Amino acid sequence: SDCSTERFCLALALRRNNFDADFFKKYWERSRILHGKNFSHMINPLMASTESHPRIHVVWDMILPEILSRNRLKEFWETVVESGLMTSSFERKYLGFLLVLKILPHATANQIPLIFTANWMRCLINSLTSEERNLHAAAKNFCNELCEIKMTDRTVALAIIEELLGRFGNKRFDSLTHTKTVASLLQNLDSDGILDYVAFLQKSFCLDATVDSEETDDDLGVRQWAIDQMLGLVRNSKLSRSDSWLLAVLKFIFFQAYFNVEKSDEIGDLSNFVVKSPLSGELRSFASADYSASWENWQRCHLL
Repeated sequence: SDCSTERFCLALALRRNNFDADFFKKYWERSRILHGKNFSHMINPLMASTESHPRIHVVWDMILPEILSRNRLKEFWETVVESGLMTSSFERKYLGFLLVLKILPHATANQIPLIFTANWMRCLINSLTSEERNLHAAAKNFCNELCEIKMTDRTVALAIIEELLGRFGNKRFDSLTHTKTVASLLQNLDSDGILDYVAFLQKSFCLDATVDSEETDDDLGVRQWAIDQMLGLVRNSKLSRSDSWLLAVLKFIFFQAYFNVEKSDEIGDLSNFVVKSPLSGELRSFASADYSASWENWQRCHLL
């Protein structure tokens, strides 16, 4: 509990050089310091690492590679970052932003939900919504750097987009935060990545269980937002275009506007079009108008 950050660094270095395991077991719950049972014991020295603010202390370079390689990120992040740094001072929350940027180039798509957690996302969104927030500049810088990270795996970029728009994020992330974060990340996707994003939008549309007669203006946006996003993709000339995702958009909006797709063994690839609750006439009219606009845009692109 009274271990300083420097002593913690020294302990890590000694243990890696096979220093007496019994000695470490005497002071730590496990002789391997980065064992999951020890995560709660390293909160204090890692919280104290903000003494190097605004730089990231070298201790994080010593522990993060092993945490990632041993697949201990979920437990570590929940204990040290989500329940530690992100519930503490502004300097420590700022460090939380920096740690995500440090992890992302080495993360897999499956690890993205493990770091875009509730307290972390709440801090990011709250900081972005007003210039009066203490971490506003830090949050803006985070979004700018996020969009600059070169990700060779499109599934990682897509996973980030899904987290910003879903779970602890907000489906209108860009407008709420006055940024173009999601829009910029989409521009970095190739045509296959856009097709995956279209599938995400379609799933969001179909799984929305809100009964139309009970929808609030914001709830209506779950489905309307999904259609808006798909139409926005068709209109966006900056995206990597291909008939595969363009036709996927047209086909989906067409069937939602003019048909009731019911679950059946005979509908084949339309099984992903089955909605959880019925669409209202208003929403069908909206989808119909969007289909016409999307079709005209697709034809125009092919004529050009």
